[in-house]
Amino acid sequence: MASAESNLAENYYSFIKKFSSKQWWEFIRILGLPETDIDELFYDSNDLTEQKYQMLSRWKSYYGYKKRDDEVIECLDLAWREVMGNVSPQLLNQKLQGSLQENRYIAKKFYEVMRNIHKEQRNHFVKTKLKVSDTEIASIMADYSNDVDEQCFQMFMTWKRKSMLQRYAEISNEIEKLLDEFLDRNGGPNEARGGPERHQQVSSDTGRGGRSFQHNELHQQPSGPG
Repeated sequence: MASAESNLAENYYSFIKKFSSKQWWEFIRILGLPETDIDELFYDSNDLTEQKYQMLSRWKSYYGYKKRDDEVIECLDLAWREVMGNVSPQLLNQKLQGSLQENRYIAKKFYEVMRNIHKEQRNHFVKTKLKVSDTEIASIMADYSNDVDEQCFQMFMTWKRKSMLQRYAEISNEIEKLLDEFLDRNGGPNEARGGPERHQQVSSDTGRGGRSFQHNELHQQPSGPG
């Protein structure tokens, strides 16, 4: 048993080393780990590696304690290759079920919408279409000052909490409608959609967008998936 646990731990550390800090957040989200768990474990330790290790352990508890190590590693490998753009998302879709799958779909939809809008236009989109307030935007930008993608993701999460939408289908339909309206008013997809920034490597590993570890307030989410 100890040998199996040691082998899985070694694989966890191997995957942790594969990612820049910015890439990590997409990786753990497309595995379906709930945002509340991500926040909780982020603030439990000042050690970035320990945070990520505990996130993988928590994810495995959702995925299934009885899952074989090779099944766990296969999922992690598919998620890694998906983030790097080397595998079809459908492969991991088939591996995850229930709330993990629902959380995954929501996170992927948010990242997809983010990449369809130029970074300079994202704040305008969240203000005019998602109705995130100036105060909320300023707070998020201060909390995640080193990572514009994480800023945008947190703004989307703010919209999700305020909208009270829970299921992927209704969230996807609503945000796609808002995106189409925004693109229609701002020159259409060719002018407004963002470029291929997905695989940009980041050398620094300063945590979650530079956010202070002394911040005491966790994001509160509605009960249920996501």
